[in-house]
Amino acid sequence: LKSKVVDNVTLITKDNESEINEIIGIINDQSYSANLVNEAINNYNAIYGTNIDIQTFASLISNYANDKNSKGEYVYDEIIAEAVHDYYLHKLNSSSASLQIISVLNSRL
Repeated sequence: LKSKVVDNVTLITKDNESEINEIIGIINDQSYSANLVNEAINNYNAIYGTNIDIQTFASLISNYANDKNSKGEYVYDEIIAEAVHDYYLHKLNSSSASLQIISVLNSRL
């Protein structure tokens, strides 16, 4: 919403309809979630001097975060959801991968 300068989705008008439809498309195709997770992985690698991939990163969060859909693709929304769950249960004792996702989320708010 912030990137499209949309501050209210409770009222859809002809002036904001195309932006809201674009946002819905981004959410549905997981491109926003994928971008967020990839940014978190890059941050993780920069901080810890590693070069981990998405499989290793997701497994640091939980088994569910490492699940794939029927096409064998990662479900980026699930990775984010598991990181948020980890953070709200454990706060600063969350996995380092979860903390990176929370950091990226906070930077985008």
